This record gives sequence, C-alpha cells and structure tokens, in this order.
Amino acid sequence: MKISLNSLLTEAVIDNLNISKMDKAILKSFHLLRGEKNYLPSGKEFNLTVADKIMKVEEMLNTGDYQRLYSISKFYEKYGNILFNDVVPDIIEDIDIDFVGDREVIEGILHSFFYKNYRNKEIYNYKGNSWVLDTMLTPFEASLEESFGLLIQNNSEVYPPCSIFFDSLPNKSTNKIGADFVIQDDEFAEFNGEKYKDGGYDETINSDWVDFNYPKDLKDETLRKYFNELFNKIVNKVIKPNDYKFDEFLNYMNQQ
Repeated sequence: MKISLNSLLTEAVIDNLNISKMDKAILKSFHLLRGEKNYLPSGKEFNLTVADKIMKVEEMLNTGDYQRLYSISKFYEKYGNILFNDVVPDIIEDIDIDFVGDREVIEGILHSFFYKNYRNKEIYNYKGNSWVLDTMLTPFEASLEESFGLLIQNNSEVYPPCSIFFDSLPNKSTNKIGADFVIQDDEFAEFNGEKYKDGGYDETINSDWVDFNYPKDLKDETLRKYFNELFNKIVNKVIKPNDYKFDEFLNYMNQQ
C-alpha cells in the first residue's frame, strides 16, 4: 500500500500537537475521511456531511463523546488545510454547540444516535397497545434527504395503527418540539372526526408542543438522558391522554 508524503507529514504534525492520544486519533480519522463519498445504488456520489463524518469516526473509535467529536470536527474544519502552518494552535478546546448554525449537523448526529440506540425499543404499553420507537429513514437516507424526523408507532393485534411524528431538536424560536399524532386506519379516522372533531374524516388525533431545551452537550450520557426525557414527555402529554379514544373506538366497532 502506498502512503503519500502528505499523509506522513500530516501524521507527524498531529503527533506533535499538545493533545491526548484519543484526540490525535480523532483528528487523524477526520483527515482520512476528508475525501470520502457516499454512493447511491445508481453510482451517483455525494460528499459526506459533517454529521456523516462524526458518526463514522465514532464507529471507528467508539469514543462515546459526540461533544468532543463535534469540537474536533470544527477544529479540523478551520485548520485542516493549513496543518503545516505555525499559526495552528496545538490545543483543541471543547466549544459551545451552535444549535442554530449547525442545526443540520446536530440533527444528523442525534438521528444516527437514535437509530443506533433506540430504534425498535418499546417505550409505553397500554393494554397490549405497544408503542415502539423508529425512524422514517436510515441515517444514510436521512443525510441525503436532509430529513431527520423521528417517530413512535403502535404495534397491536387489536388497536388500529397510528404514528407520532416528531423532531429531535426544539423549534429554534419556541424551544418546543412538535409532535403530530396521526391515525393510519380509515375507520378510526372516520370515528375520530365524527366523535372528537367537527365531523368527517380526520387522521389527526392530536398535534401538540412539548416544552424542551437543547441538550447541554453531545456526550453519550447526556444524549441518553435527553432522549429518555423527551420520550417520557411525549408519552405523558401526547399518548396517555388519548388512550381512551382507542377503547371507545373498539367499543364502537364491537357494536356494529
């Protein structure tokens, strides 16, 4: 295997930085990924997003610290092209997360974290009506589509299918996360419209806002606490108050 002089020099420069061995490994990994692409089955290629690179480095090194990966990615973004210049600082400090400017990057990280740690996990069960976490797209698809929506869907042999769609980050102007509770059964939608709305077919059981702040950082334990609190709020504010509607619908159908 051929190793370019540029690669050797870069490794040497990074090794001389006053940072930990792990930070050096992370920085080298970002450098290795600088030209990597994503490919569609058709062969069309796309540059990796910053979030893609962060998640790939996490897969390579298993740091469990997305905050550090984010900080080092910003360092590499700023200094990666001038690593041989004397003005490059030799210490990489953790930085505050720019949730507005880097929203797409953070959403990509959270979507991949959710996909890896929570997908297909049950978070609530009411009389056999099991509510399970999922995503609308894989991380690869979400990155290409720039669409990072999450969902909770029920799994039941008795109750009709429904889904709750929500984002991983609060709305930047309200500090709230919207949750849309949507019916995926025509008979239940008809019943819902006639019984609880103004009549007629209505697929929406409820649309609500959940008060929620940004995570304080992107460390593994912080993100687990962040998601667990978000799931609990959605269950308590969006799902539980509407449990009775499923029972009333079944009673209605049994009387037909």
